[in-house]
Amino acid sequence: MTLVQSRLPLLNGNKSILIFLILSSFLIMSCASNKSATRVLNPVRTKPSTVSTKVDPDKVDTVSWTLLDRENYPPISNELAIEMNPLIRPIQNVSLLIPFDVSAETTLLTRSEMKFGHFYAGVLLALEKLEELDKTMAVSVFDTDRDQSKVERLLQNMDVRQSDVIVGPYETKNLKTVAIWGQQNDIPVISPWRSSSSIAENNLYYYQMRPLIEQYFEAILKDALNKHDPSNIFIINDQGKDDDTRVRAIHKMHETLNKGKITTPLSEYKIVSDSIKNSDFMMFDTLLHEHPNSALIIPNYSSRDARYVYSLIRKINAEIDDEEIEIYGMPTLVNAQRLDLEFFRSLDLNTVDFKHTDKSKEAVSKFVSNYFEKFGHLPNDDSYHGYDTMILLANSSDYAKAGGSSETSIPLPFLSMGVNFQRYHKNRMTSGGNSAQKPGDFMVNSNLKLIEYYNSRFRAITIR
Repeated sequence: MTLVQSRLPLLNGNKSILIFLILSSFLIMSCASNKSATRVLNPVRTKPSTVSTKVDPDKVDTVSWTLLDRENYPPISNELAIEMNPLIRPIQNVSLLIPFDVSAETTLLTRSEMKFGHFYAGVLLALEKLEELDKTMAVSVFDTDRDQSKVERLLQNMDVRQSDVIVGPYETKNLKTVAIWGQQNDIPVISPWRSSSSIAENNLYYYQMRPLIEQYFEAILKDALNKHDPSNIFIINDQGKDDDTRVRAIHKMHETLNKGKITTPLSEYKIVSDSIKNSDFMMFDTLLHEHPNSALIIPNYSSRDARYVYSLIRKINAEIDDEEIEIYGMPTLVNAQRLDLEFFRSLDLNTVDFKHTDKSKEAVSKFVSNYFEKFGHLPNDDSYHGYDTMILLANSSDYAKAGGSSETSIPLPFLSMGVNFQRYHKNRMTSGGNSAQKPGDFMVNSNLKLIEYYNSRFRAITIR
C-alpha cells in the first residue's frame, strides 16, 4: 500500500489534509502488523477513534528498562522528587495534548495548525524508529482545542490518568492547570513549547524544554565576555520598543555572572527604530568608529520583532567598513533564516539555542527523505522537535539515572535538540547564591549552544 503524496504548498490548500495524511500514515504503518490498537483522538472529529498503529501496549516490556531496587529507589513522592528526577521511572504510557486547530469550515492552513501538524508527524516517525529498536510506548493523542474546560475534562480521562508522562498542552492557562494536576498525581508534565517562569512553583514534576529568556542572555554574555572586554559590549536598546525590560535583565545577568565583583558595566546603544528606514542617516557610525572591535547584543526575542531585527542587521551591514563587529541575537535570527546568507558571510552573526539541525548528518537526511515520502512535505523545526521529544521519553529512565544531560551522560539519537534538565530557582539572581540549597521551582532545559555560520553552513558550538 502506498501513501499518496500531498502536493499542496506549505501554507495553502484544504485545512485538514496534512493531519489526514498523518493519521492515514498511522494506519498504513500498521498494514503489515497484527498489533493491537492505541487510542488516538482524531483532530478532525469530536470523539476519540481507535486507530491501529505500530505502538503495541501489549509489548511494552520489550523496552530495555532497568528495574530499580525499591529500598534504594522508593516510589517517587513530592518530597523525594527533590533528590530524584521523576523521569527516572520507565515510561510506557504517554498522553499527548495538542491544539491541532483543524476545522472543516475553513480552507486555509494556518501557521499554528502546521506547527502542531508537523510536530505530530515527527512524533509518528519517532515511534516508527523506536519500534525498529524494540522500544515501544502506548501513546494517546488528544486535541485540546485550546479550550480550558476541555483540558479539565481530559484530566478525568482514564488514559490521561494512567499516563507515565503528559506532553503539553500548549496554551499557558491550560499548561498551568495540567502542571498542578501532574504534581498532585505524581505524573511528570513536559512542555515542548513554552518558555516562562510563571507556569509552576515548587513543582519538580514540571519540565520545560525551551530555556528561559534569562538563560539565553546568560549564554550570550558568557560567550561575549570570553571574547570582549565589558567596555566593548553594547546592548542595542530601541527607544521606540519595549526593550527596557530585556535590557535590565541582561544587566542583572551580568551582575550575577560576576557574583558581586566590581566590573565594568555593559553599555547601551540607544536607537530609534524609525531611523532604520532612513538610508541617509548613519545610525551606527559613531559606535563603529570608536569601538571597531565590539560586540552588539540584539535582545529582541519575539517573532513579532523579526522584521525589526532583520532591518537592523541590514542597516549595520550597510554601515560597516573594516570594523570587526560581532553580533549576538536570539533564535529567530538563525531559525527563520530570512536574511540572505550574504549577511552571515559578511557579518559575524551568532545566536544561541537548544536546537540545531545539522543537515549534513546522515540521520537527518534519512529523516527528511522518510518524512517527505510519508507526508508529502519537507520537515520543519517542529517536525524535528516532535521526533526528539519522543526519543527523549523513550530513553528518559537511562537518561535521568545517568545524570540528566544528553551530552555528559548517555548519547541520545536526537536530530536537533540538546537536553540538560536542571532545577530552576526563581529567586536565583536575588538570593545571594543560597537558592541552590533549595528544592527549586521546576525543571528547565539549560542546554544552550552558540549557533554560528562557518564554512558555508551553520554549526553549534559549546559555550564555556
